[in-house]
Amino acid sequence: MSFPISFDLVSTYLNFISTTDEKIVCRLPDGMTGTAINFWIGSQVFIALIVLILYMLVRHELRKMTCK
Repeated sequence: MSFPISFDLVSTYLNFISTTDEKIVCRLPDGMTGTAINFWIGSQVFIALIVLILYMLVRHELRKMTCK
């Protein structure tokens, strides 16, 4: 439980210190600059890779179960 909380705190802090006053189009990353946008992009790539790996593992296990 500590990882989601720490991730949220870091993300919120980086967003707070790097948000600009420019008008944005209802998407949170549009207002970020510098380190915050790089953190956001990196975390989204990481999450997408984890989801893809989990999907492939579950698919592999289900295929193994149905082939028996």
